[in-house]
Amino acid sequence: MEEEIRQIQMMLREISFFDENIERIIPDGIYGEQTASSVRSFQRNNNLYETGEVDNDTWDKIIEEYDRIQRENKRHVLVQVIDEAAVPIRVGDAGASLYVIQAMLLALSEIFENIDTVYVTGVFDADTQAAVEIIQIISGITPNATLDRETINALAELYMTYVTRNHVKNSDTIQTNIQK
Repeated sequence: MEEEIRQIQMMLREISFFDENIERIIPDGIYGEQTASSVRSFQRNNNLYETGEVDNDTWDKIIEEYDRIQRENKRHVLVQVIDEAAVPIRVGDAGASLYVIQAMLLALSEIFENIDTVYVTGVFDADTQAAVEIIQIISGITPNATLDRETINALAELYMTYVTRNHVKNSDTIQTNIQK
């Protein structure tokens, strides 16, 4: 039970950084007056009954709001790397953003056996398309041969999870596949 309470507290704390009307708490796993007060402020702000208790409606709304913030936050990180004006990117397109995307795909191909090697050319070619479609399938996105925001976010999440937090198995292979 303590872990469930801590999870609620962590989500409310995250939400409070984006909504100043929600009382910020420190997750400690104890459902005390501070937690109840934070829940009441969340309920008030979301037109729910102000009980200070997490019922099904409150729980669903906390998860919905937390997930929304997580998605938006990922998009803001991505915008700093990929030229927002270039999205969506389709087969045949070329540009600087594709160098970054292809390098990410190349690194992921070292980890996922079902992603073939992608050459870093700056052009959305057939190899890139095939790799993008695998990323879409892995991420539960309907394959559509387009690098839209959702697909780029999924790619960035996979890259951050499997590459930046780990070392790529063979960085020499990546280097030789980058074409100038």
